[in-house]
Amino acid sequence: MNLRAHEAYATTQMQTSVASASPIDLVVMVYDRIFEHLKSAESALQAGRSADEFIAKALELISVGLQSCLIREQGCEIADNLSALYDWANRKILIGKLKKDPTVWIEVRQVLYPLAEAWRTLAEERRESAVTQIVAAQGGRNLHTSTGSAFK
Repeated sequence: MNLRAHEAYATTQMQTSVASASPIDLVVMVYDRIFEHLKSAESALQAGRSADEFIAKALELISVGLQSCLIREQGCEIADNLSALYDWANRKILIGKLKKDPTVWIEVRQVLYPLAEAWRTLAEERRESAVTQIVAAQGGRNLHTSTGSAFK
């Protein structure tokens, strides 16, 4: 498969994943993309290339994908704390860009990673709960235990 076909396939896969994802899954995807962009920025800098494009994408994902989605009326202190954390992450990413210091981006990833994992765990628990509810609604039928699939 040539590079152009591979990129088109990857774009289609991403669009399909986003279109069918739950809000929790979308948060997980945003964190994953932030981490990918920060790693790409680090690699670009180490190779003597510009990291600007990757940094811009990571900053946009934090601002638009995470921070703008906080609902302060419902989460008050939690939303305020997350907002402050995202502000910190944006500042640190910019500092790393200005100093051309990828270790700052590693620190950001290390701080955000536990949050991403918490969202990932929540998403998995929700999926397992949904499967359990479907199986219960089916009266326990259709549970295929050898593959872990609820449908066979």
